[in-house]
Amino acid sequence: MAAVVAGGVAPAAVVVVDELAKLTAYEPDTGLRRRATQALSVLLTQGRAPAVTVVAALQDSRKDVVGFRSLFPVRAALRLVEADETRQVLGPGAHDRG
Repeated sequence: MAAVVAGGVAPAAVVVVDELAKLTAYEPDTGLRRRATQALSVLLTQGRAPAVTVVAALQDSRKDVVGFRSLFPVRAALRLVEADETRQVLGPGAHDRG
C-alpha cells in the first residue's frame, strides 16, 4: 500500500499497538491516556489518505476499554468463545452469520 505523491510514491506507514487496553483504559497517567486516544483516533479517521494503517491488538474483547472501536474499518477476531464476545467485536448479527 502506498500513496502517490508528486514525483513518485511515498512509503506506507504501519502503526502497531500491542495491548491497546493498556493505553486506552489501564494507563495510570490520565494525560498520556488522553493523548494516546486522541492520536489513535486521528490516525484512524485521517490516516488512510496518506497511507497510514493502524493495527491494534486487544486480549479481552469482553471489556469495553476502547471507546473508539467503531473507527477501525476492519476487525479480525480470533478464538471468540461466547456469542456476546462476537457481537461486541464484530457487531450485531455476526454470531448468527457464522
